[in-house]
Amino acid sequence: MKPFPLLVGGVVAGLIIVAGEAVLNLVVLADEWVNLFSRFSLPQPTPLVAAQGLLKLLLLGIFSVWLAATLKSAFPNPGRAGVISGLCVWF
Repeated sequence: MKPFPLLVGGVVAGLIIVAGEAVLNLVVLADEWVNLFSRFSLPQPTPLVAAQGLLKLLLLGIFSVWLAATLKSAFPNPGRAGVISGLCVWF
């Protein structure tokens, strides 16, 4: 397992996760977030909170690619390793 392709794949996977979360939270659930923050009188998240979330999602992408690469040796079908890795990350 070479670290550079693993890292590049993990960052790409992390960016895909970030894009999905951005669409979900900024487009699909935007009104619900505004209602929630106003209902409980919560302050709006700062850019530091957004940066922490971005870092966590990038690390999640790196972890998921590493897990898939690790499981690939245990399963003869690489697609099955990817599905199991995705389910582990999802749960």
